Amino acid sequence: MNSEVKRIIRTPRDFEDYTLGRVVSVICEFDGIISEQLKNDLSSLNGKRKQFVHHLFSIKTDAKQIIEDAKNGFKLADKIISEIKKIDEELTLKYKNDKK
Repeated sequence: MNSEVKRIIRTPRDFEDYTLGRVVSVICEFDGIISEQLKNDLSSLNGKRKQFVHHLFSIKTDAKQIIEDAKNGFKLADKIISEIKKIDEELTLKYKNDKK
């Protein structure tokens, strides 16, 4: 049996056809790299997206609620993107240092 660990390198293009829920699942597989807070934020963003879509197509939801849903989702998404950029920078630096 081969006990060698394979490194899977994913690019943004790999995620183009994924749903947000699937992207969250894949990202959350990276234990030790992804903090529990980031995992929770990603799951929360997915929930907010579902709520937004539900409100968007509900006749009972007014425009103010839809706008509020969108603002909350954007705010959380910005936080998540900033955290992912930090992780990317740290991993890039570590990779460059490991190659030396």
